[in-house]
Amino acid sequence: MSFDLEKETAKYREQRKKIFTKENNDENSMTETTPVEQESNAYYPYSDMFMWSAFFGGPIVCYLAHLSDLKNTSKSFFWYVFGVCFIPRGAFKFVDKLIEQSMAGFTVNASYIDSRFYLYCLAELALVLFYNLFVALIAASRFKQVCPYCDIDKYDEHEKKGVIAGCILWLLMNVIMIFFIK
Repeated sequence: MSFDLEKETAKYREQRKKIFTKENNDENSMTETTPVEQESNAYYPYSDMFMWSAFFGGPIVCYLAHLSDLKNTSKSFFWYVFGVCFIPRGAFKFVDKLIEQSMAGFTVNASYIDSRFYLYCLAELALVLFYNLFVALIAASRFKQVCPYCDIDKYDEHEKKGVIAGCILWLLMNVIMIFFIK
C-alpha cells in the first residue's frame, strides 16, 4: 500500500468543494448530516487565517486582492478595516515622530555609530511590525465576518497575489523615499 499524493490532493479538494458550496452551508437547510459530515463542516474556512496581503500591503492591497470574494457580500470590508486602523495609525505615527526626534542628536558616520542608535532602530522596527500585525488581524477578523464560507484554494491564490503586490508597492515606496525625497 503506497501513498499517492495526487490522489489524496484530488480527494481533499473534492471534499473542500462539497463543504464550501452554498447549498451545503445554507443555515435554513433541513438536511441531516452524519457525524463525519459534521466533523468536516467544523473545519475552519477563514476563522483563524492570517491575512498576509494586509500585512504587506495594508487594507487597500488586501481589498483589491480579495475583491472577487468581497463583491458578493453586502457588508463593507475596506471601510471597516480602514476605519478601525485609522486612529491607531495616528498613534503609531506620533510614536514614530517621537523616536525620530529623539534620534536627532545621535552621531552616525563611517567611523562612529552611537550604540543607542541600534536600540532606536529596533524600536522603530518593532513599531512597524506591531502596526502591520494589527492591520492583518483586523482584516482577517473582518473577512471572517464578511465571507465565512469561501474556497480556501482561491483564498490562498488571492493571498499570494496580494503579498506580491504588497511587496512591490512597499519596494516602490521605499525607492521613491530614498531617491526622490530628501
